[in-house]
Amino acid sequence: AAAAAAASPLQLCSLFCGRRVLELGSGTGLLGLGLAAAGAHMLLTDLPSVVVDVLQPNIALNKDPDVTAACPSAGWPGALAVGTRYHGSAAAASLDWTEPLPQAEVDWAQADVILCVETTWLQELVEPLVRTAVALMRLPRKESAKAAEEEAAAATASTTATKKDDDGSGGAAATAAEAAAAPPTAPVATVSSSPPCYFAFRNRATDRSQTFAAEQLVLNCFRAHGCTVCLVLDTPSPQHDNASIQLYRMQLRPDQSRED
Repeated sequence: AAAAAAASPLQLCSLFCGRRVLELGSGTGLLGLGLAAAGAHMLLTDLPSVVVDVLQPNIALNKDPDVTAACPSAGWPGALAVGTRYHGSAAAASLDWTEPLPQAEVDWAQADVILCVETTWLQELVEPLVRTAVALMRLPRKESAKAAEEEAAAATASTTATKKDDDGSGGAAATAAEAAAAPPTAPVATVSSSPPCYFAFRNRATDRSQTFAAEQLVLNCFRAHGCTVCLVLDTPSPQHDNASIQLYRMQLRPDQSRED
């Protein structure tokens, strides 16, 4: 918990910058648009009426006025550029947690990260939300360029450490030449690990609550659906005394099957 509490807002932004992020229960889109302005490629999802009446107008209001084309290739199809400095983007799509994932509207497997913030404050929302998040995590993954590059760099680093060239200087020069000759990275299907789900939660429940969802109820539901749970951040709530906000990282356990 002490290490989790030390995470800074800038460190947290780095989890999403340059990645395709699928946010569940976006509401007005405030968080998603903020992350888009910081360089993330956001897909904001909610019920159809919220998408049409709230999210799409708010994305249009926050688009970069100097960019007339649709999203950059790194973003979600149909996204608009948001912000002028970090080249993020945002799009919106309908997603009802009580229904199976719609197949025609969006290629959900493009997500590098799934994000849920203040989405399960009622007990009745916990199971549908977790079921949807896990269904997204189990899809065969199509990484964005940034995620694929980072995984390739990690693999290269591990092999370079044991590689020596003829003059004893190591494999750095060979690795650099190989990287320079490689074609540009594009979103591709991969057998890499499933996308993580970052889940932020502020506990409203008491010991006798029958309406509000307690923290352990949510965490245990993720565990029951085959996820590991890791605390990333624990910080005091700026709005409520004696309350805190937790950010968890959920990941499918390796033994969990993926959908074909």
